[in-house]
Amino acid sequence: FGLQGRRASGERPEHRAAVTEYLAGAAAAESAATNAYPPAAPSPAPPPAHEKALHALAALEQRTDFATAEPEPFFVDLSTIVRHYLEDRFELRAPEQTTEEFIRTAASSSALRLEHQQLVGDFLTECDLVKFARHRPGADRMKQALAAAYRLVRETIPVPATPKQGGTA
Repeated sequence: FGLQGRRASGERPEHRAAVTEYLAGAAAAESAATNAYPPAAPSPAPPPAHEKALHALAALEQRTDFATAEPEPFFVDLSTIVRHYLEDRFELRAPEQTTEEFIRTAASSSALRLEHQQLVGDFLTECDLVKFARHRPGADRMKQALAAAYRLVRETIPVPATPKQGGTA
């Protein structure tokens, strides 16, 4: 490269044009990329507690061969699903409490109706017998416990708020 055709700054006119075109192209590409890929939408809200519980109960039911299943792992999984549902749905700290503590908490709360408090108490007591006292219920009793868990979840699904009709203008 010779020094001919250079400006005092040492830059050739064709170089300046190339740099200008490059910068204009980069700006256009950035603008296109920004428009082509808008900001990510916020993450969707997590599914409601009853949907998570019903899905987990269905998965447990699907993977369990009641004729040959060991009761302890089944009841451990079942009680975990129910305890997490109660925590998520009613903000009751069921997973961190013993069954007796939870029953006392539920009884002093207006979150669960009396019939559901009784259902949960009986359910968790049976789960504890299986987990800690080596109680070995048969397939029919395991199916009944699963049905009780489904019943609890289905009967405690929150009723959606209905929009008010009319209103003021």
